[in-house]
Amino acid sequence: MSTPQSPEYGRYKTLAEIHELTAPPASAVATVTSWLSDAGVSEIAVNDGGAFVRATMPVRKAEELLGVTYHTYHHAESGVELVRAVEHYSLPSRVAEVVALVGGIARFPRTHKRAGARTTASSYRRA
Repeated sequence: MSTPQSPEYGRYKTLAEIHELTAPPASAVATVTSWLSDAGVSEIAVNDGGAFVRATMPVRKAEELLGVTYHTYHHAESGVELVRAVEHYSLPSRVAEVVALVGGIARFPRTHKRAGARTTASSYRRA
């Protein structure tokens, strides 16, 4: 595709073609969604390409499923409050085999004070 001699050179992939190339096996998506559903999670969404599963649940349920404890953190300057865990999550082995990452657990976003100035996760304090 990036070799000028290739017949595919300069031909861009459509979003559907990219999804087809990068999509996980349907069985992997089913493993994750059935695990969540069996645990009582009802708000489950899979993106068009199948690479991302989004689940919305109460904090207590997330703690139970991921083996973490969530805490509320507060950023004094911006007033932003976040719920995050500080320990690493764990998944059942059959789920862990098909999951690369569980997001929204421990990372803190950068908070902008003014143009060019940023604060980091250390600026958040446990509430």
